[in-house]
Amino acid sequence: MTENGHGKKEEASALVEQAPALLFLLSAGGRILSCNGTAAESLGCGAGELVGQDLARFADGESALRLQRMLATAEWGSQESLVELRLHARDGGQLVLGARLRRLSRGEEEAFCLAALEFGDLSQRLREITHLHDVLRGLVETSCEPMWCIEYAEPVDITAGDREIIRQVFENECYWGVCNRAFARLYNLPDDLDIRRQPVNLYFPRSPENEAFIQQLIDADFEIDDVLSLDVRHDGRAIYVENTVRCDIRDGRMYRMWGTVRDVTQFKRAQNRLVQMEHQYRDILTAVPDPILVIDRSGVLKAANPAFEQLLGWQIAEWLGQDITGIVDLRRMLARRGGMAPGSRLRFPARVLDADGGEHPARVTLTLTTDVDDADSFIAVLRLPEGTGAAPSEAAPSDAAVPDRPAGDGRQEG
Repeated sequence: MTENGHGKKEEASALVEQAPALLFLLSAGGRILSCNGTAAESLGCGAGELVGQDLARFADGESALRLQRMLATAEWGSQESLVELRLHARDGGQLVLGARLRRLSRGEEEAFCLAALEFGDLSQRLREITHLHDVLRGLVETSCEPMWCIEYAEPVDITAGDREIIRQVFENECYWGVCNRAFARLYNLPDDLDIRRQPVNLYFPRSPENEAFIQQLIDADFEIDDVLSLDVRHDGRAIYVENTVRCDIRDGRMYRMWGTVRDVTQFKRAQNRLVQMEHQYRDILTAVPDPILVIDRSGVLKAANPAFEQLLGWQIAEWLGQDITGIVDLRRMLARRGGMAPGSRLRFPARVLDADGGEHPARVTLTLTTDVDDADSFIAVLRLPEGTGAAPSEAAPSDAAVPDRPAGDGRQEG
């Protein structure tokens, strides 16, 4: 060998010996065939002391099993992924290492090169991150509030127009990142079904309601609270949910969106029934031939049915929020309200003025009720004589008989 070649060999040997990594040459059974000075020094031994010993005797139980698996599965020339090993030095100190194993040929004998680096501060940081991950995962999994996360393998371009953003939200490649147990219960998923393996659009389909939901998300700069959407359970039933959503956006791209949901299906159905009942009641009130007025304890008009206009000629919009006792003499009866309980009724005769100044006798039924704001209201039903109508009277109205019209603002019937 030339002097130059010999010098390079010595340099290489010195580099291996002093490399800032633990290097072991191992047999197929894990016996140490040789090691560098860094490895021997780290374990508190001389290099000669380590040769022939089983490396597993310096490892904890879990690390010994990992080392055994690494030796059993390593392929020729392969670079295994970084594996954590914990070795015990002679002085009792613990080394936390990130190790890779490579299978070599050493004449007729198989050998393995194990290279390891101490994690040091990185190990402590890794343990902290792992602990935090475990805590957060536990909180999410055990939460009673359904939680979800959609990851976009094909990020959504939020610099595009609204319609294009909506299209990408539903059509770009995406998958469920996180869905906790409460979410699985909400969507009635079977116990053996992993929603993370299910298509996102199976439970969050593109629909007019959900497009409107994403439009609201866009309008709110991708951060919303308690916004309604229509989703589909595993059994195909539609459910109304309220969503609180946040998004991970970087450089004009949305990489994920996550949030919580609240099932409001029963509330929404009850609301729909109430709206339907309201329409039915309005139809009924419209068909009733007698004027029906809703007033407060001071005689201020809160609502009226169309017969108020049809029979008496007064415009409802002009009188909403105005004192109606100038049209119907209710002052005396309202003064007796102190002894009335909700649901109780008073029946009495009264004089009613129409818009043309005519006076009409009427039988009034006054019922005390309580509105949604827990404020007392009265429902006054006016039974007028047959033939009473809003046709113009031939007699000129008396100025004293017709109350001044209020300067209303054209509000509609309440």
